[in-house]
Formats: sequence, C-alpha cells, structure tokens
Amino acid sequence: MPLRPKVSSTAVVRSESADQMLERTVLGLRLQDVRVTSGRNLFVSQLYDLRILIEEKIKASGLDAMDVKGKISLKSGRLLAFITPTTADDPAVIAKLKHAAKEVLNVNF
Repeated sequence: MPLRPKVSSTAVVRSESADQMLERTVLGLRLQDVRVTSGRNLFVSQLYDLRILIEEKIKASGLDAMDVKGKISLKSGRLLAFITPTTADDPAVIAKLKHAAKEVLNVNF
C-alpha cells in the first residue's frame, strides 16, 4: 500500500521502501525526486539537524532518552519534540540548545 505524502507549506516528503524521496521548491526552482541515501536530509534547518545529532548522542550514551531530552529541553527553553525540519533557524536558540546539550551530555557540538 503506497504511503500518502505528508504536505506542509514548504515541502512534500514521501517514503518509498528504504529510500526517502524529497520534493521541495527552493528559490523558485523545483527539486524533485532527490534520493537521500546518507540518512540526512540536505533541505532541513540547522536547528532540526542539531536535534537529530543530539538524539544520536543520547542513543550512543545509553542514558534514559526521556530523562535526558527533558533536561536539555528545560535548560534550553525549547522542547526537542517541537523542532521539525521546517522550524526556522534562530542563532540564539541553536546556541542555547548546544550549551544545554553540552551540560547534560558532556559532549561538544
């Protein structure tokens, strides 16, 4: 059964077996059917990319994910769960999130 596309104002993302297909309009140019094989989407915000990196570090640490995400969210003032691929980049929020993750996980970003 094919998956229905998830539609937002900036992107349409659909999943096809193990590969991800991406369609997005950037500066009036339509980029479609771009295969993402590295596991990272090249068209996401830096804030979302940082969220993914933090979640990977949490998994690697073996700590309780809910506890660590909660601590980082409280220290940064931003809930990790609400950071999406289309969340606008804000240098102040990125700096706070990096600082909070460094304090909790003791890892540099």
